[in-house]
Amino acid sequence: MVASALVTLKTLTLGDLDTGTGWYQKEYVDSQIEAAIIPKSAQQVLNGTGLFVRFDALGVSVDPVRNDDMIGNSAGDGFVVANRQAMWYFDTFMYYFYDLQNLPHDIVNTTIDYTSTDPRSRTKVWLDEYLPDEDVYDDFNILVQYANPDYSMERVFLPSPFKDIDVVYSCGLPSSSPIVDWDGSIMQYEEKVPVVVSVVPKAAFSGDALLWEAVQALRNIAEAHPLGSYRSIQNTKPSTERLGSYPLFSSTVTLTYTRDAESV
Repeated sequence: MVASALVTLKTLTLGDLDTGTGWYQKEYVDSQIEAAIIPKSAQQVLNGTGLFVRFDALGVSVDPVRNDDMIGNSAGDGFVVANRQAMWYFDTFMYYFYDLQNLPHDIVNTTIDYTSTDPRSRTKVWLDEYLPDEDVYDDFNILVQYANPDYSMERVFLPSPFKDIDVVYSCGLPSSSPIVDWDGSIMQYEEKVPVVVSVVPKAAFSGDALLWEAVQALRNIAEAHPLGSYRSIQNTKPSTERLGSYPLFSSTVTLTYTRDAESV
């Protein structure tokens, strides 16, 4: 069965910044739009159209939606929008189509507790302290955050009405190895924290040039401020992928430091 009717669109906007995690608070504005919601069980109605239900349902509408928006129907089903694309006939816009994924529960904001012993928090505090000394901080919009916020990073990088950030330093979950004493007791932990440095090219600069400057700033900090918990760079691994229609340049820099077991 295909539902084509008024549905509730919850348009996502990013609000205030949580200084602990570096994540933006999610805010939604409700409106009504007309959309066809085609569930996976009704895939046969799409045969010959070139469209395919890849997840729980497929949405089609003329009204604009964006990735991470939410759609709810009259039956009480809730979906998250993903992989939105526009269909054009030559130079005439026809409609948007997008994947819809069922919400396991109502999602408004994801909050996490953070402590000073969390390696992500330690790394973020270290970067927040010393990045302002670097030239890249003066010339570009910088964000330091925990990795993997529950919204698309295109909302962070794209210009107004989005956040228009130029460089993002994302502190990931660490891998830890215990350092034991002669009697087998744990003395210290060696933490390896991946920091993903990401940039999107814009009119004023190329992506690879800005990525190099941003990674070099991280190197400068590690060389100039290694103490506290002694930090060193173990390796750097660059990559390029797509962020919607934009190329995303990134490099994963692994920071290694040792901390005493008593500070857990």
